[in-house]
Amino acid sequence: MVFNKDRYQALFDSGLDFDLEWRDLSVKVYGTSAVSNAYLYGTIRQPGGTIIQTPHRNTVTWVKDGGKWQVVQFHTSELKPDVQGTQELISRYHKAIVDRDLKTARACLGSEYTRAFRQAGVPDDPKRWAGGYSKAEDIDEWLGNFTTAEVTYENAIEFLHASLTEESGVVVTRETGSFTSPEQSGSWEGVINLWWVARMDGAWKIVGSVHNLQ
Repeated sequence: MVFNKDRYQALFDSGLDFDLEWRDLSVKVYGTSAVSNAYLYGTIRQPGGTIIQTPHRNTVTWVKDGGKWQVVQFHTSELKPDVQGTQELISRYHKAIVDRDLKTARACLGSEYTRAFRQAGVPDDPKRWAGGYSKAEDIDEWLGNFTTAEVTYENAIEFLHASLTEESGVVVTRETGSFTSPEQSGSWEGVINLWWVARMDGAWKIVGSVHNLQ
């Protein structure tokens, strides 16, 4: 869209307002031209009062004219949550368990983990809930239980919902599968699970889960 001063002045007069700041600004200069990239955080109030939340991705093209930098192109777009990335993470984790690939499974998880799960019992009995917090060594131990030849694990995942920011969020799944070991066996059909995810060192990790929510 070509910049039109009168059009934008009319929008501002009608209530358009920005409360934004640049973050993670990166600028590359090529002689008398430059390109900047950044994230815009804050709020945009549209005429009529609608509030748009950020972050947005921002790209600006600059040229130096008469010793002053001037904008010749400005682009912003909504930064969509990385739903696909978190879904791929959860799928990769389960496949690693099926394949008894402890290294890959461990790489999908954070250094600490919180779990909660609903056990069999009287419907709506709060005492059915159990779980706990695991440190790194505890995670390694319970993942190791899946890696022996005597253990089988199968699980099919349907992704129902994701609520994410750039740094963390939850993914809700419906899962059907089975588990067998020398000590016990079991199966589940259509259970609803919630997975907490967080971005750590640029990569998504699973940091917690709630199982059998129905």
